Amino acid sequence: MTDKERLEEIKYILNSPGEVFFGSISEDGVVSQDVADAEPYFNWLIEQAQRVQELEDIIYQDERQGMIEDLYEENKRYREALELLNKVSASDMKDEQFTSSHFVLDITGDALREG
Repeated sequence: MTDKERLEEIKYILNSPGEVFFGSISEDGVVSQDVADAEPYFNWLIEQAQRVQELEDIIYQDERQGMIEDLYEENKRYREALELLNKVSASDMKDEQFTSSHFVLDITGDALREG
């Protein structure tokens, strides 16, 4: 029996009006239910719920991984901008010049805009 067929059977059992979920009715009208009859269905439903949880965990991990990768790229841009500013500033200090504020704004603005 496929998972889809099993689910359809469970839906049918639950939606059948006037029928006992699992069990029988004796000649004197006593209803007896045997949980053992329902156990395979409940076990299957529990397995399906666990599979759903595992898939949701995987999706959540994928989303988090995407965010981590985005943050890594952003950090890389900032590091490259800072390294460039440090290099130019060190060179300017060596030549006793001042780094242009326009240059600094261009570099930092580019790093921030790319995000």
